[in-house]
Amino acid sequence: MPKSVYVTGDSIILKNGVFLYGAKKGHCRIVSILPKANGLVQYRIRFSSENCERLITEADIDHDASVGVDGKPSTNAAYASSSWVNINAIKIRK
Repeated sequence: MPKSVYVTGDSIILKNGVFLYGAKKGHCRIVSILPKANGLVQYRIRFSSENCERLITEADIDHDASVGVDGKPSTNAAYASSSWVNINAIKIRK
């Protein structure tokens, strides 16, 4: 059973041809870790140029390109402490 190698907020690079429409190549950020499907860990990711999230599995990640210098996944410190909830976007009626 594979264990999750990456944590929320890590910056990763996907393999070529993961998405059919448009060649998405570049850095994306892990938003959340989801339960396993077919024995593979699932991740919810977001590209900086998009306002939607995508679902990938562990097999879609280019592990060689995503590993940092110290052998651990590179964590983006700016996103590590951010929440997925944007408090400024919440509107409350009175």
